Amino acid sequence: MNGTCLCKPGFTGAKCESPCRSGYYGPHCNHSCSCTSSRSFGCDIATGLCQCRAGWQGRSCDIPCRKGSWGMNCQNTCECINGSCNPTTGRCTCFAGVKPSRFCDKPCKPGFFGIGCKYNCSCEQGSCDAVTGSCSCRVGWYGVNCDSRCNGAYNPPSCDKKCKCYGMSSCNGQNGLCQCLPGWTGHKCSSKCRSGYYGYKCQAKCPICVNSNSHCDAQTGMCQCLPGYTGDTCAEACPVGYYGDQCRLSCNCSNKGVCNHVDGSCSCAPGWRSVNCDEGKEGMRAGLRYQIVALFVSN
Repeated sequence: MNGTCLCKPGFTGAKCESPCRSGYYGPHCNHSCSCTSSRSFGCDIATGLCQCRAGWQGRSCDIPCRKGSWGMNCQNTCECINGSCNPTTGRCTCFAGVKPSRFCDKPCKPGFFGIGCKYNCSCEQGSCDAVTGSCSCRVGWYGVNCDSRCNGAYNPPSCDKKCKCYGMSSCNGQNGLCQCLPGWTGHKCSSKCRSGYYGYKCQAKCPICVNSNSHCDAQTGMCQCLPGYTGDTCAEACPVGYYGDQCRLSCNCSNKGVCNHVDGSCSCAPGWRSVNCDEGKEGMRAGLRYQIVALFVSN
């Protein structure tokens, strides 16, 4: 009827582009999670089901793993042949008189976790604990699976604090410190580089700009040349045949006339005149004869 987006559970926004923030779930994130126990990571943004920490299960994550299981939501099976399994880590505690198995003393390679390292990590933008599979997100990402971008926010693991950086500058997802673009500086990236400096953190010193309106560009370090000049330091006049701002204009001087590299005005060769040096000697003589005849007739 009106084009309004109907968001899938777990997303909100005018275009359904934003995942639910921590503590909310469902269509348009209208429902509050009931997972307040320290035994959970929070709820699933789509279903609202609690994401239990390793060693716990149940709707409210209040039931410990049964014997023989371990990990998040107790979904992993213990593989301790002659021993008991830690419900949180899955690590074996061997019975008396039994040597530890090969599964107890070697870390998993990146991307795998659990006993036997046979479980794939589900951390999209981060690394997982080799024992529990829990994710440690990269800077700028959050969520149980590190699949939600902070987008102008910080404070892991929930990214619930707003960045206060000016312009297009971004902030560190861990501590909120602003990361300024070239040409800008200050605590909030709100100040341009002072005269004579440019680049990242305004640490680079400008070259000596000879024929320039100012020092160099605060972002690139390039000199801002006056009309008629070019080169890295604006020390060169425009090449023959060109003039003006950035030497982009073509001269229009005919008959070997010389073009001024600043304003494009022509200096005519001997025997030629006019703005573009396109009037020759014969034209000048004819004009003189016409003036003499006109004077004679008038008298």
